[in-house]
Amino acid sequence: MSQFKILKRLELKSLGEGWENCYLEFSAITFSEAKVLAGLEVNADDPKSAVAMSDKAMKLLEDHYISGKALGLDGKEIEVKKNDLKDFPIEVVNEAITLLSRGEASPKV
Repeated sequence: MSQFKILKRLELKSLGEGWENCYLEFSAITFSEAKVLAGLEVNADDPKSAVAMSDKAMKLLEDHYISGKALGLDGKEIEVKKNDLKDFPIEVVNEAITLLSRGEASPKV
């Protein structure tokens, strides 16, 4: 974990109506963590490798999660907790991983 406060923000407005003010915010990953993330791959001969890869990627997201808002089942905005990250659609999780692995900071909001 870095000693620097560099934030990455994933806007969730692409999820549709009502999601305009929703987001997930993470701290940036370090160079060492990026190398680990880049080394994650699935071994076709070992079905458990996909589970291990997914678990490592989710742990990285949870470790760097700061805050977020999402649309709850009742249509109202709710605070997202780090254990909620696994409940997002795979597209959101993939976007979050991509966001963390890119070498640019989010623009100031």
